[in-house]
Amino acid sequence: MPRARSATKLTIKDFPFPVRKPISLSDYFPAGTTYFYGFPSGQDSNFLNTVPSWIEELVAARPLACAGKDVSVLTFAASGSNDIRDLLANHCGLQLTGVNHVLTFPAHIDSNLSGNDRNVHIKEELLARVKPGTLVMAQPYLDESLRHLYQIDPEITVWLNDKKNMAEYIPADRLPGRPHTFANGKDFAAHTSDVKQFPCVVKVSSSSAGDGVRICFERAQLLQAADEYLESNGTIFIEEFIGAQYNYGVQFTIPCDQTKPTEILGWNQQIVTEQGEFLGGVIYPDDYTTTLQEITKVFQEIILPVVRKHGWYGVGGIDVLVRPDGRWYCIDPNFRMTAITAYLIQSHNGTIHTPIASFKGTFTGSRKNFIDHVLVHAKEHSSDQILHMQSLTRNGSTYQFNAGLLFSDQQSAQDHAEHLLNDDVQSRVLVKITKGRALL
Repeated sequence: MPRARSATKLTIKDFPFPVRKPISLSDYFPAGTTYFYGFPSGQDSNFLNTVPSWIEELVAARPLACAGKDVSVLTFAASGSNDIRDLLANHCGLQLTGVNHVLTFPAHIDSNLSGNDRNVHIKEELLARVKPGTLVMAQPYLDESLRHLYQIDPEITVWLNDKKNMAEYIPADRLPGRPHTFANGKDFAAHTSDVKQFPCVVKVSSSSAGDGVRICFERAQLLQAADEYLESNGTIFIEEFIGAQYNYGVQFTIPCDQTKPTEILGWNQQIVTEQGEFLGGVIYPDDYTTTLQEITKVFQEIILPVVRKHGWYGVGGIDVLVRPDGRWYCIDPNFRMTAITAYLIQSHNGTIHTPIASFKGTFTGSRKNFIDHVLVHAKEHSSDQILHMQSLTRNGSTYQFNAGLLFSDQQSAQDHAEHLLNDDVQSRVLVKITKGRALL
């Protein structure tokens, strides 16, 4: 089990991440790859995604901080504009992908577009902008008209990301029980009386970030989930509830070059809601317990070799729950970048030197207000730095961003979070941290 965190005030030098040869996405994909950290909207390509469009714009910009010299990044205008780039590079000191390796969707694909309309416009732009055979998409579209664009067969990525297929590459004793499976939302709604054991977890098989996950402690919550997923076209199953003490995201790499070994990039402790929605993650440089050693051994010796044989490569993660007795279970696959990938790469490269808690934040005000209230805390290598920015968008006078809160112990995390909240940053994770509920 992770050891208790010290209450003693610590400094950056007390947390020496091992600095090794710098890495980036370019180490795992062929030169000329176009990486699009994007997802179908609605239920396109058998994937459930109800995430707001502005969050999709933030997510797509995350690779800009870790793509390297040989991978191009496809992102949205709201998060890839010259103004946003200036704020991140010149006011934060963030090292971003070179402008000659950034492809940006036109401005009309904005946060006002959602569902099928959004899909139609994005598909048109993919066909117009992406060189055939170079595209890597986090959750690919399955349209036949787009198939020639992909570098990896999109069916492989979709299959691996579908939770119902986890038993094909993860040992059975490392998966929670699944007593009930339903063909779709209507089938689930018609058979809720079959579910007898509570608590339980309802999961839409092809979904992510807690979008299709509901933890049900009583039948009323199960019925609510059935109503919410009534129009879902994909498989839904009931999963055994794991009373977890720790929730890890284990991140791995599989290079496209078959002669290079797979690696464990790192891991983070997940910050989630009571319903299982992902909010952020915490990276501790000293967190390598006996349980994590066992988990990484199984990944390296069993899981990743099977995945590689399926023809997939790149960076990804699998969420793992650890019970108080040390027993652990894989619960969610992410064969794509995750919200933590860039932070782990930067930690590996020595850019981040302390524990860090990722979060999503918003700030409303002028550009100068945003610089003075938020970015003043994010200048890389400043003695006053408490923020590490990752991606940023602006909609009118509202700035939305992914960032990491730097801290040394529980008290400093609470102090830094409170400072940002007092500077008018809005964030669910920061509120949780001030209440001592997000860090272990």
